[in-house]
Amino acid sequence: MSKPVQYIPMYAIERAAGQAGHHWFEPASKRFFGSRVAQEAYQGEGGTFFVSSEQQPRSNHPRLYSIRMWTEHLPGGHVDISTIGEFQAYSSRSGAHAAAKACANGTPPAHIVPLIEKAKASVESMRQSYLAEMRRELEVAESVASPS
Repeated sequence: MSKPVQYIPMYAIERAAGQAGHHWFEPASKRFFGSRVAQEAYQGEGGTFFVSSEQQPRSNHPRLYSIRMWTEHLPGGHVDISTIGEFQAYSSRSGAHAAAKACANGTPPAHIVPLIEKAKASVESMRQSYLAEMRRELEVAESVASPS
């Protein structure tokens, strides 16, 4: 039986992103893109997901919603925010939240499954790159510390 989806406060994600040097949640960034985020994210067997909405500043365009996947604990303190599906794919807040919660639960809508797999593969590739970079830095440091 799967574990229930947990709700985690967005301020915890925003704080972790800021500590990692990520600018996604900075007020100037959100203002530039006309972005808003929900107060809570969904965390479960499928990962951690949240909903953002964007509206072109000073326009009559409707506010539209996107599903984002949050990944932290990457080597070197890095974090990642991936858009799942098309940017602004949802016209309703409730539809985006239902899909994000289903993603976290591990039961995403069928059309989203390959997109999540692609995002997770991209994150894994980043993880491997960070690890390789850290290994190279360690090798250099060791070679400097122990002269031949």
